Amino acid sequence: MGLFDIFKKKACCICGNEVGLLGNRKLSDGNMCSKCAKKLSPWFEDRRESTVAQIREQLNYRARNAEELKDFHPTVVYGDSRRRMFVEERDGVPYRFCIANGEDYLDENADLVLVENIEEIIIDIQDNAHELLLQEEEKDEDGNIIQEELYYDPPRYDYSFEFKATLLLKNIPWFDAMDLQLNRENPELFEVGDMGDVDDVTAYARANPNEAFSAKFLKYKTWCDEIEALTKGGMAASAQEAAKPKFCPNCGAPADGGKFCQSCGSKL
Repeated sequence: MGLFDIFKKKACCICGNEVGLLGNRKLSDGNMCSKCAKKLSPWFEDRRESTVAQIREQLNYRARNAEELKDFHPTVVYGDSRRRMFVEERDGVPYRFCIANGEDYLDENADLVLVENIEEIIIDIQDNAHELLLQEEEKDEDGNIIQEELYYDPPRYDYSFEFKATLLLKNIPWFDAMDLQLNRENPELFEVGDMGDVDDVTAYARANPNEAFSAKFLKYKTWCDEIEALTKGGMAASAQEAAKPKFCPNCGAPADGGKFCQSCGSKL
């Protein structure tokens, strides 16, 4: 390729519009404009290795996803940070979810995922300990004030916590993981000595429910526990779906998942 070839006008292999020099998004066998690239899943990371045909297939999926979102009715929301997780339950069982930036999952066209497609959930509660110092002031022989930092004995710490969830997925061709941080602000606790592990901190929070730290910590810890339990809900939903009859036992017509046959009206 010559030096001037990079300045040649190119056409987007998806929509056919002209691609500007700074707007080109390379594919393995073609080019794509930035407008089409924005329609891809935000969790998709293999654009450069994808063919034009694969990108078109994903954009078709994204169009179907946008339609399915119109019938998505979340009953539970996790997170108060930038990303939030919306979960739709059916008959009290988690059925599908999406993770979006903020509240408008429709405008973002957030990817809808069946709970049964969660392979593993990794909860990561990070504690950051910062040792506190005692500020003391002394005067030197000339009367000048000198500030000195001393360590407490026993040590004192400022603990802060971050709550993160990573969802490893299966049976989805476009991405295999999603993640979010659940907390907008880190619960902070000032304590003498070592607080121990997460179980110890949880026990402390439950034993001191009136502390501001405890309310915040337990809220995020509960969210983590409920998200981690989604895989059990997904297995229950799969078993529930598999138990539904495929055909009406009375007339033999295919069942549509409802409680009554659409052909003869018999209860399924």
